[in-house]
Amino acid sequence: HGRAALLLPILPLLGLLWTNLHGAFFIGIALLALFIVLEAITDRIRPESRCSRRQLLILTAALVLFIGVTFLNPYGWRLWTFIARSAAKPRPYLSEWAPFSPIADLATHPDFVALVILSLLALVFSRKTRDVTWISILLISLLAAFWMRRNIPLFAITAAFVVPAYADDLAGKPLERMGGKVPAAPASVALALFIAVSSWSALHFGKTAPLRVEVPQDRFPSEI
Repeated sequence: HGRAALLLPILPLLGLLWTNLHGAFFIGIALLALFIVLEAITDRIRPESRCSRRQLLILTAALVLFIGVTFLNPYGWRLWTFIARSAAKPRPYLSEWAPFSPIADLATHPDFVALVILSLLALVFSRKTRDVTWISILLISLLAAFWMRRNIPLFAITAAFVVPAYADDLAGKPLERMGGKVPAAPASVALALFIAVSSWSALHFGKTAPLRVEVPQDRFPSEI
């Protein structure tokens, strides 16, 4: 109960920051509302579920406050008007707004495909008790990623929260035994090289000036 009570001030504060930093703040509202609904349904089916009714009430109050603080921005209620117009407007000329094609987009998103396969294997074959709420949220985020490529990071964030417990239950012990056979020094060197290469790739992949925001003119309209 104490942890749930902390969410009452924390979630609206995050909502205030999110609203004034990025236009997709409504995703936080949708996620929180979906979590409350799914947990309320689970509570009806299994009274011993994780969230008590008091916790659900606290989350609902936090949701209301979250929505309220979204109006605390330089544009007031007009920001919601802009978000509604922007979200409903199709943009076929932007590749990131296009659906994900496993064949056409495999070369540009092999990490996403690998994460999808890993997640499905872990969820299907793990013997761990399934968390209906979070698995439902994970599957919805997966559908959103296939519907629009710009939602792939949302699936990745959700998968990073949901999947590890099932993956550990499925392959944690075999991987631990395999890791114990690898000498510490080579493993440390390999990890350091991996971090260095990943960092370099993140900064330089498809870019000529790593510290500048660059727009590929063959994929996005940069001039009107």
